[in-house]
Parts: sequence; structure tokens; C-alpha cells
Amino acid sequence: TPVTSFFLAAWSTSVKATMTPATSILLAAWSTSVKATMTPATSILLAAWLTSVKATMWTSEQWAQNRYNVCFGESFSLRTSPRNYLLGIKNCGIELGAEYVFDWTHRPSVMYAKAKTDVFYTVMMVEPADHCEEAEYYLHWLELNIAGQRLQVGRPLIHTTTVSDYQRPKSFSTGGGQKIFQFMIFEQSARMFYGGKWYHDVAQRRNFKVHQFLRNQVSHFIGPLAGLQFMVFVPPEDEAQY
Repeated sequence: TPVTSFFLAAWSTSVKATMTPATSILLAAWSTSVKATMTPATSILLAAWLTSVKATMWTSEQWAQNRYNVCFGESFSLRTSPRNYLLGIKNCGIELGAEYVFDWTHRPSVMYAKAKTDVFYTVMMVEPADHCEEAEYYLHWLELNIAGQRLQVGRPLIHTTTVSDYQRPKSFSTGGGQKIFQFMIFEQSARMFYGGKWYHDVAQRRNFKVHQFLRNQVSHFIGPLAGLQFMVFVPPEDEAQY
């Protein structure tokens, strides 16, 4: 009925950002069981909402399609120190020389101007290394529970949860060639208590399954909202020094 349709629209708007994948599956099953009793308008509304919830996080297929190119989104930027180099969407994918790679030795400052003040975010740095399978990456950095009000203006990250401390863009692929380093930002449904695995040494960082990690957390993730990357060419003869 029109009243039911209005109620469902209001309810879906208020909760769609907080649903976990399990809740989404449960609701999908529920909608199947009652669809025969719903009006066509209500059925269409529910179907559209379910689609929007499922689309809030990349599927494994999307991760595969975007494995080597995550230049997308707006208002996401990184700034290094001491050279104050800025990486944003306009120069995303740039190949950096050795003098700039050195500037990434320390964790860059992160800014996401579109961040919501009362929302928490996750920032991740990965490398689609040669030794990894299609759905895996080498993990360079993973920070949870970043306050949106700090991201808006690029303030230092405090009171966060460091699942994997920052590791400079040294490639862990074998052989020389072009290496890619990627940064992505995700929205969390809430501040979360992390009691899972920590990724600090090389063995733990290898073969990191991003999609699986996000799916296994209590908090629901939206995104990635935006991504940036840069490349470094490593001559085979220089690999040992890189």
C-alpha cells in the first residue's frame, strides 16, 4: 500500500548504511518469503534498496577488475614529508623517481575532504605484487577507526587502530619492472573493536585477501570510496638495493 511503501522507504534510508552482509542476506530471504503479499510498488522499492546495500562494497569481481588501477573518486589526497609531495586524483598513477620514493619512507598525511564528521574510516595501502594470487595483495598499511573530522582537513591520525603499521613502498615482488602502490579509503558503519589478526611482519603481510578481511569484520564497510596509486620502475640490476 502507499502507506507501507512510505514507511519502508523511510526505514531503509535510516538503516541501509549500518547493515552487515549477513543482515542483507537475511532481509533478502525475508523479502522472498513475503513478496507474494506485497504491492508491486513496495516490491520494486525493496528490490532497489537491496541492490543499493549490496553495492556499497566491492565484490570479488570488482577487486579483480580494478586490481591494477584504483584511480577514482574525489577529495582524497596524500601528502609526504619532508618534500611535501601531494598525490591526488589529478596525478594519480604517476611514475615516481627515486628522489620522491624516498619521501614515502614515512607515513603520509591523509585527507578526505568529503569525510563525514561523525563517521569513522579505514585507510589501506596495498601492492598487487607478482607473488600474490588475483584476489591477494601485499599489505603495506591498514588503519581502522579514523575520525572523519580529522580526515576532512588532513590532521594527524590519533586514537586509531593500527592493524598493520606503515611500511615504505619497497616492493616485495620478484624481479625488476614496474611496481604499483595503492591507497584506498573505506567508510565504517561504526567505530569498531578489532580483535582479529595483526599484520606486522613480512610473512603476515604477504597474500593479504582484502575482500575477505573486510567481509569478516563486525563493522560494515562501504567502499572503497576513493583510491590513489603511484608507480615505481625498478631496473633488474637495482632490485637488491631497492
